[in-house]
Parts: sequence; structure tokens; C-alpha cells
Amino acid sequence: MNTPNKPYVLQFVPTAGGLGGLWTYSKIIANSSLKDKYRFGVSTVEKASKLFTPSMIMKLRKEFKECGADLLHMHDATPTVWHAMVAAKLAKFPRILITNHAFAEDLFFLTHWKKVVWREYIEPYVFRNCDGLFNVSSFGAAKPTIINNVRRNYGAINVPIPDFPVLKPDYELKKSLGFSENDYIGILVSRADKEKGWILIAEAIELLEARGMAQPKFLLVGDGPDLELTRERLKRFVEKGQVVIPGRRSDVRELNAISDFCVLPTYRDYQSSSLLEAMQQCKPVLTTKCGGNAEIVVDEITGKLISVGDSEQLFDGIKWFYEHRDEGVRMGLAGRKRVEDHFNLPTFESKLDRIYAEMLALPPQR
Repeated sequence: MNTPNKPYVLQFVPTAGGLGGLWTYSKIIANSSLKDKYRFGVSTVEKASKLFTPSMIMKLRKEFKECGADLLHMHDATPTVWHAMVAAKLAKFPRILITNHAFAEDLFFLTHWKKVVWREYIEPYVFRNCDGLFNVSSFGAAKPTIINNVRRNYGAINVPIPDFPVLKPDYELKKSLGFSENDYIGILVSRADKEKGWILIAEAIELLEARGMAQPKFLLVGDGPDLELTRERLKRFVEKGQVVIPGRRSDVRELNAISDFCVLPTYRDYQSSSLLEAMQQCKPVLTTKCGGNAEIVVDEITGKLISVGDSEQLFDGIKWFYEHRDEGVRMGLAGRKRVEDHFNLPTFESKLDRIYAEMLALPPQR
């Protein structure tokens, strides 16, 4: 139980609503064994719709000034986090730690000028004004903007995943979703938008139909701006039972257990919790060679890596898994072992605890 005499760590998550990897990450921290040593709180706002929103800064300034936290732990370096950093400096927040998950140059769908503003002004300001920073991937930790701007660079700490057991498939759940017991299923779990590859998976499913393949079937799980667009595009596949799009679900582990492989054709990811969750349930992974995905998935050992934005390669990968099921099972077992060895929660807790202790020993900013 949290008590007032514990150091108070306020986590700032720059997207309201509890969806996505940043929320998963912050919840893992808050529910870890670190809660016995630190008192955790969470702050969030709706995503900044403009590059400069004074009302957001003033709202956060008031919250930060009154919260009484010893350490502000902010996730990412987005425009929303830029607003939070300005607010934190105005509120004279004593100490600020950043966990960085992405960079502007890797955001595929940003316009050129938004990328320029983000890269040249937003990220450097956030990085220069934090007291310490770590990345969720070695890919991110090596970026020059980190090396050149951050005072205390703690390198990379892998995204952790709690140690859950491998579940047996629940065939009643499988049937309730409209699948038969013998259907071979690919699962995608992510925010429903084009950046995560929802439009690309639709293209691959259309290619399967055009080339006479009725299997595998697909379970597309998540909520977001492209959910209805995807449902409309894949309407005929949904009607004939080849694709199920249930929206947001809370039983992702159980859904992974009834599936046969995980597919995530994302345009950018630094370390995806959905890949780790699938691998933990012994599922092989088909994903893109972007960001930190190659630090999670060992190509041809725990899954397959394909080029970003290539629906033909995505089709080929899906077809390969369907035609090489036994090898997929072996990849899934290797994936489970990799998660246990490299993405375990105790290692993460130990590293983060050392960073928190060092940050809290710093004199408060004034």
C-alpha cells in the first residue's frame, strides 16, 4: 500500500483514454514491485491538436505545482510532452525523467514541416530540460539528438512484460468469435490506425482473396481512428467470417492463446508490447524492420521481419506461416524463451529503481 512518506513519482502519459503502448508501459511500472518503494500517480491530457496550446500549458502548470510529487516521469517527446515540459519548468518541478519511445524522423505519416518543427525545436527542448532520460531500445539510445542534448543518458532499458503463464486455447472463446476449432488465425493487436499497419493488413487480406486463399483467418483487435474505415473496407470478409474486428478487448492474452501467429505491419515502433505479449504466449511474429522491432524479433528464429509498407512481403509472410505451421510453433517456443531472458520484469525493475534513486538524490531544480 502506498504511504505518504514514500517518494512520490508522477507519471505523465501524453494520450488520454488508457489506450496504447504508453499506457501499458506506465501501468506495468505502477503495478510492479516498485510500488512497495514509491508512490505512483498519473497525469494525462488529450493529445495536443496544435503545436502550441497555451491553455494546456497553464492547466498542467497548475496541476504540477499542486501535486507535491518528487519526480515527474514523462513518457515520450511528443508535442504534448513539450507542453508538459514547459508547464513543469514554469511550475519549478523538482526533477524530471523522460522515457523516450519514438522520434519525429521515424514518424512516417507526419508532414515535412511538422517533422522539421518536431525534430528541430520540440525534441531538443524536451531533451535539454530533463534531468535524465532512457530509451526503450538501443536503436533510439544511439540517436544523435539524444547524445547531443541529454545531461544524463541512461541508455536503453528493454520494455518489460510481467511473467504470465502460457494459456491453453479456449475453444469456446474461439467459437464465440465466429471461428471454427481448426481455423488458422493471425492476430493483430494495436491502436487502429495506418501507422500501425491497419490499411496494409487490409491490402494483404485482399491479396489473399485475389490469389485464392481462404485461410488464414484474421483477428484485428484495437480501437482508434481507422477502426471504422478498416471495418468498411473489409466488410465482405467480415460477413463471410474470414476477418473478425471486435474493437478494443481486455482479454488479449486469451485472444493470443487462440491465435496461431501475430502480425504487426507497423510503420514505426521502438519496442512493441503487443509483440512481446504474443511471444509470451508462444506465438511466432510477422512484423516490420523498423525501430526496435529487430531487438525483439530475431529474424527466422522467433519470427519474420519484412520491409515497411510492403503489402506483397506481408502477403508472402502470411502465406509462409500458413504453409509452415510446425516451424511456426518452433519459432513461438523460441520467442517465449527470448521474452523470459531479455524482457523480464525483475531486470527492468532493478534498472529503473537505480535510476529513480539517482534522480531523487539530485537537488531540486529552481
